[in-house]
Amino acid sequence: MRIILQRVSRATVQVNGVVESRIGSGVLLTLAVRSGDTVESARQLAAKVLKLHLFPDLMDEDAVHRTNVVDNGFEVLVMLQQTLHATFPKLFPNQDACAGAAEAKKIFDAFVEKLKSEYQDEMVAVTPPGATGVQLEMTCAGGGIFELSTGDSNGAPARAATKALAKAGPSQAPGTGAAATSLPALGVVTKALRRLPGLQRARATIESSRVLRILKLPKFQAAFGESPQDEIDAFAEALEASAHVFTEAEQEEVMALTGLYISAPPA
Repeated sequence: MRIILQRVSRATVQVNGVVESRIGSGVLLTLAVRSGDTVESARQLAAKVLKLHLFPDLMDEDAVHRTNVVDNGFEVLVMLQQTLHATFPKLFPNQDACAGAAEAKKIFDAFVEKLKSEYQDEMVAVTPPGATGVQLEMTCAGGGIFELSTGDSNGAPARAATKALAKAGPSQAPGTGAAATSLPALGVVTKALRRLPGLQRARATIESSRVLRILKLPKFQAAFGESPQDEIDAFAEALEASAHVFTEAEQEEVMALTGLYISAPPA
């Protein structure tokens, strides 16, 4: 089994001219099933994909390969592309190594179901296997194309398409271990809010978007609700002081997420 992983800012799949699936920021997984692949190996590979540190730290964009798709609350788009196992002994592709259509679909479905059970059903979009007239449009994040195979699923590093190595962490459930500890504490987000008013407009917009993305994370929302009152008060004060950086729609979203009222005018 082979997968091409691509970090994307957006991706859309059309089938016969009709949009079948669409995601925003996240990962596009193009999967190929080889003869001899098993359902169990597909499940193991799906679990590993969710753990791969393909994204920067949540509060430091320069700290690369610190978080996974789950930490960021990003989406996943999966499609079956059997030609990834094609060879060229002559001038046309030979797909003798590929699994048959029925077997490939069974293993593909097992892979998708594992993604959904380990993450969230609504965060995983799927292109129907065997669909004709498929068109893919995407915007790929630079330096974010990797190859992973079942031979790598026991801890070997994933191979980057550029021949660089992307090291995967030890086997752990998604949302635990090193990736989970990178979730910023409330005090860290408060400090980030305090910095916003002193930043240039373009940079402030980027940083405010990052803060908003963190506020949307279910793990952060759970931690926020259990934080000491003095930390919440400090956060609220910093939020009010930096609120003018956020747009009106972003302010409304922040208020809905935190339960705090913002009186400052929007950007």
